[in-house]
Amino acid sequence: MKALDFSIDVDGTILDNTDQEGRRFNLPVINLIYFLAKQCKNISVHLLSARPIHQQQEIVNRLGLARYISGYHVKGDGWKPDIHLDDQQEVELGDKNIIVRMK
Repeated sequence: MKALDFSIDVDGTILDNTDQEGRRFNLPVINLIYFLAKQCKNISVHLLSARPIHQQQEIVNRLGLARYISGYHVKGDGWKPDIHLDDQQEVELGDKNIIVRMK
């Protein structure tokens, strides 16, 4: 069975985009990260965001999820996951893209 790279956007997906301070998180996405990393044998979870990697790591550390993240990537760096989860409808960063309703 082929391992799948599953990436998740930060702003508007992990973070609630109505909170300018970055303190509100989208619980369903947090639960999804935990589920994918803990319960799925063939999925590695990555972050793929416009944010610099050190900011992505800070957010994941605040959530206590760093051990579940396999990699950090910046949008436009050329890395392409099998599946990407984002809040922006026009984004097509993965082979398959899932758009979440967070607004």
